[in-house]
Amino acid sequence: MQFDISPAGRTLSGRVQIAIRVDYCPAISDTPIRRCLAIAGQLREQQARVLFVTADDGATSFIRGTGFGCHLLDSDWRDPEPEADVLIDYLEEEGIELLLIDQPRVTPVYLSHLREAGLHLALIDDQMRFPYDVELIVNPLPEGKRIDYDLFYKEARRRREEELIERRERVESAEEELRRLTGQAQGNDDESLQEEIEAAQERLRQYRQLEREGLPPVPDPESIRFLLGIGYKALPGGLAQSQIMIWRKEQEPLPNIEFPSQPDMASEPVLDGLQTDAPLRQAGLEPIRDLFLTLDGADTGGVVERMVTGILRDPELKDVRIHIYCGLFFRVTERLQIFLEDGRVFLHHEGEEDVARLMCRCEAGIAPGGIMLYELCACRCPGVSFYMTDVQREEAELFSDEELIPCAGDYRDDWKGCIAGLIRELHVYDRMGVEGRSQWGERAVALVDGQGAGRIAEALLTLQEER
Repeated sequence: MQFDISPAGRTLSGRVQIAIRVDYCPAISDTPIRRCLAIAGQLREQQARVLFVTADDGATSFIRGTGFGCHLLDSDWRDPEPEADVLIDYLEEEGIELLLIDQPRVTPVYLSHLREAGLHLALIDDQMRFPYDVELIVNPLPEGKRIDYDLFYKEARRRREEELIERRERVESAEEELRRLTGQAQGNDDESLQEEIEAAQERLRQYRQLEREGLPPVPDPESIRFLLGIGYKALPGGLAQSQIMIWRKEQEPLPNIEFPSQPDMASEPVLDGLQTDAPLRQAGLEPIRDLFLTLDGADTGGVVERMVTGILRDPELKDVRIHIYCGLFFRVTERLQIFLEDGRVFLHHEGEEDVARLMCRCEAGIAPGGIMLYELCACRCPGVSFYMTDVQREEAELFSDEELIPCAGDYRDDWKGCIAGLIRELHVYDRMGVEGRSQWGERAVALVDGQGAGRIAEALLTLQEER
């Protein structure tokens, strides 16, 4: 069933304690860590005690830096089953009975072991690999991108019944074969026949063992609470719309920071021939003044420099101020340093500047497919996407299909064409003026309002209180 959460505040009957089982690994990305931290932040605002549990120390310093405790299981995130007993013991010591799991390698055995220990389980899922035996499932994918859970569980029950029938039939067939061979052996000393009988006895033993073991029951989906859709996308900080509107009205100059220059990282400025077909902006429409730009990674290939150069060479966008949201390992190329000194480019360090506040101060944004697209929508900042990985492509195409954030394509295949596409879409936003971009923002926030983490936290608190 769908679980609708009231936005009203709550009064907790006692201090709620919740553990979050999540890992960081390059093969997983940091999305699980970030969304779990967003949920944990909302729980902490409700005075709940939240502890993180991870397999290794891949993200412990990051988690602890946000003020949350983090316990290491010293296990392998790729094979979680052996850690189950250790996890159960730890949660018992801490007096925690509610566990939120954001781990893509969980197995039926793993979940069953935790449930048998008396734990109440909630799960963040975007794959549905098997029928999860949990009490709460969160899937932030839109309807067209996720499975039908009711149908999935129904099919799983059907397959289970078929497998049980098949196991019974194998036992009956093995019994019949053994009776036949035993009848043939009466008065017959053929050694080969005796070997056949022994083999038939072993098969029957194995089939009976499988029948006795049975199969775990498939949970009834009516007993599970489902939080489904983009409304449950957990974004950092909650992004309260009241705060968003305050930030969008701020007028103070945006801050700038200095990064070390890396001349040897400069990419070739071969940007001639970009087919952008720049239109003329209608008189009286307020143009884009500040543009948000981010790249998911350290940008060792000079991607940002190419994009910035292409945008600032464009006749319509040449006066735009570009605000680059940088990661820790971002380095400034020689050409970017020139733009910085000219006051046309500004740098903002991840962790030093609130990305939502920065987005709210810009009239448009560029970001690769991923969490930033959701934040652009929540902040009412019109965006253009691109992608450099298959994972980024999925998110980019999702917003493109919704006719909300257009996608300029795959940077890997045709970087010039990608940059030209970004510029063409910026022209569209530039021609909209303030009113047109405001209308875009209303459509965007109707799809992504940034309150997903708060809704999930509310559901977890409700689940805990009911138990």
